[in-house]
Amino acid sequence: MLKQRIKKFDNLILIFEKYIVIASVLAMLFLSFAQVVLRIFFNSGISSLDTFLRYLVMISALFGSSMASYYVQHFRIEIFQRLSKKEQINKFLNIFSVVVSIVAVGIIFIYSLKFIPVEFDLKEVFESIKSLNFTSEYMIFFLPLIFFDMFCHTFFSLFNGEGDK
Repeated sequence: MLKQRIKKFDNLILIFEKYIVIASVLAMLFLSFAQVVLRIFFNSGISSLDTFLRYLVMISALFGSSMASYYVQHFRIEIFQRLSKKEQINKFLNIFSVVVSIVAVGIIFIYSLKFIPVEFDLKEVFESIKSLNFTSEYMIFFLPLIFFDMFCHTFFSLFNGEGDK
């Protein structure tokens, strides 16, 4: 019962991530094309759009890596698995690599939360974006969300079993 709910919740997170990645890639395509058209034909462009596009690249790449953790394609200690022929040792090594991944992503999640106040202190760096009524410091909230997603996927892989996906 709990295993099914965890799997369903994990699948919902994955669907959310897919929509975000698709939307950000489409937005990058459209906005970068618009920027090229503005610069070629009108000899102008929106300077703050480049910064926004960098954020979209970061968001799509990190959500893509979060989806990789759903499919259990994150880093593993495969050399030990190849050296060992016993099923019990391989199972232990799989669990060990997932636990190491959970700890690493958990630490990164905590530090991404600590990074948010630092980003708000650097407001003067992002003054050029004010012309679009877009404050880039709010984009930084995606970092903890992404790392929390990675943490959830990696943690839920302990319950789902690595061969189920």
